[in-house]
Amino acid sequence: MIGRNGEGGAKGRGKVAEPRGIDEFFGHEKVEPEESYATGLLEQQNAVLRRELRGSRKSRDMYRLMLECVEEPIVIADGSSGVIIAATVRAEKLFGMPLSRLVGRHQSEIHPAVELARYRTMFQAALRSARPVEERMSIVRADAVLVPVAVHASAVLWDGRQVVRQRFSDLSERKELEARIHQLEVFQKKMLAGATDMVFLLDGHGLITTVGAVALRVLRRGEREVLGSDFLSYVHPSDRRGMEEELAALRRTGELLRHDRTVRLADRHGGFHSASLHGFSLERGTDSGALCLALRRRADESPQAPGSRQRAAGKQRLDSLGGILTICASCKKIRTEAGGWSSPEEYLRSRTGTEFSHGICPGCARSLYPDVKLD
Repeated sequence: MIGRNGEGGAKGRGKVAEPRGIDEFFGHEKVEPEESYATGLLEQQNAVLRRELRGSRKSRDMYRLMLECVEEPIVIADGSSGVIIAATVRAEKLFGMPLSRLVGRHQSEIHPAVELARYRTMFQAALRSARPVEERMSIVRADAVLVPVAVHASAVLWDGRQVVRQRFSDLSERKELEARIHQLEVFQKKMLAGATDMVFLLDGHGLITTVGAVALRVLRRGEREVLGSDFLSYVHPSDRRGMEEELAALRRTGELLRHDRTVRLADRHGGFHSASLHGFSLERGTDSGALCLALRRRADESPQAPGSRQRAAGKQRLDSLGGILTICASCKKIRTEAGGWSSPEEYLRSRTGTEFSHGICPGCARSLYPDVKLD
């Protein structure tokens, strides 16, 4: 130690006892009065150490208070040893043990042995990376039950040392929910496949999220083409305003304005199909709730595109000609249901309304008129 005269040695050196603890080091030791200069330096150093200690304690206390308020399972592990040094209250429920048992354990004790290599890799990656690292693995509860979790790990400074903060998300409830959703989707598809009505599920914007098989047959479109499209785009222009009012009423009150509402839907070829509207709201009381619509085709409904009535009637009459017809091997007359015989022209005219005109085919023309040159 250098004295005030700049000379080294024992002269001018105070008798300072060896501190026995940090509190004693921070102010309980007395020095001789003549050591004012050295005492001043020592007090300055002590003041700096006190501030650093108070700041370290304050930051540690604030961090611990923050951990107590966090509503997620979080574990703090020392970056060099891997020992758990802090955890949130929610971690107690996840790991099935009190914090007094969880804190102080090594990370290897809360993971299954088969996943330790993956965990070490994630732990080291979190220490090296400036960004959080995410991994899906399992933890071992106190009752030896394996719980699937998603781990979000990131390196932070805590109390002057590097630690790894790990946030755990329990995936067991999510997997159960995903399984239930899958079951509902399967049930929904089976229900829609067996429905006799045209069924549409609409989101809050009126876009089709689910469509039944009957609706696809009526619209003559594929599922990929219909899903995500605007339901009103298939509605006849003169029916759209009334349909918009019905959709708005369904979202607000869950009831239709008119229970006898008829809507015409367009198919791919421009034909319109009339159907009575039924529906209910999946999220009543909101202007953007999802809706379920069921449109029942009218019993007397037929395609209304130009000429479609005539084509449909003709098809029905032609269907009546199905089966085996007995025809004469010589004159080609057809035997009727009453046992008589009719020419093919008369038979078809009486059953289909078809009218005939006469011409001559090239083969018969050459046979009947051999002297006439035919082009």
